[in-house]
Amino acid sequence: MAIVDMDATDESAVCRFGRDRIEPRLGEGYNGGMTPKLTDEQRAALAANPGQPLRVEDGETHKVYVVVSEESLPTLWEDYIRREVAQGLAAADRGEVEDWDVDSIKSEGRQILEGQRPRNS
Repeated sequence: MAIVDMDATDESAVCRFGRDRIEPRLGEGYNGGMTPKLTDEQRAALAANPGQPLRVEDGETHKVYVVVSEESLPTLWEDYIRREVAQGLAAADRGEVEDWDVDSIKSEGRQILEGQRPRNS
């Protein structure tokens, strides 16, 4: 079972692109490798919709997580990437393109990374 934070920006949400498939890089878990257990409610929801992701909301933070079986995670990532590439190709076919500006892209990436770094107090 894999729990994915859909808003995560750290390495736990990053994928490693393999030759034949995409392999999500999952964290080691909290507290030295411990794995949280499903509640009865979550287990029932997963059983009611086999093979489908389960959205779970943290009652305190209201942040939404998605619970999927570990074996289905690579397929979900592949489906997501295929969908996004298809949308990009369709936009290009409609003429919705921009000049490729590597320096601008790198600058934007650096700004994103800088925002993720902890600040020294």
